[in-house]
Amino acid sequence: LATFPSISVNEQHIGIDFVYCENGLWESKNGNRPEAEKVALLVFNHIKQFPNQSLGIVAFGKSQEYAIEEAVNKLRDLHPEFEEFFSDLKMEPFFIKNLENVQGDERDKIILSCGYGKDARGTFAMRFGPLAMTGGERRLNVAISRAKISMTVVSSFLAKSTWG
Repeated sequence: LATFPSISVNEQHIGIDFVYCENGLWESKNGNRPEAEKVALLVFNHIKQFPNQSLGIVAFGKSQEYAIEEAVNKLRDLHPEFEEFFSDLKMEPFFIKNLENVQGDERDKIILSCGYGKDARGTFAMRFGPLAMTGGERRLNVAISRAKISMTVVSSFLAKSTWG
């Protein structure tokens, strides 16, 4: 992977990109639906722009994994013309997984969904699920090393100075 700050080297769109989900809302058991919907849109943009590149989604937690799965399935229902992209018969089929079950899976492009953010009261609890547990750094290392060409990180929070 190319490193920061560029997402484009020789017009090939390789490296790391960051997408901020300004309206993200963390709902613990339901994940972050606005962020999941943004991820789903990125999936369909990927299909349109790079149909021959494999794609995987990695969520920081199970509730975010399920929220993304729901959002992607809604768009699949609206766009049956892209169903071939989701075939399990492909050499590297599309997947949506969480930090705890992604080890061993690589794809051309990975979309990493942080999921965490402010709750309905505007509070950011900064509880990071599996990342905060013993071995969380290893889980994160596995997640960020799954992309062969590029990775997009989607988050509902920015640097500490904006947490307010």
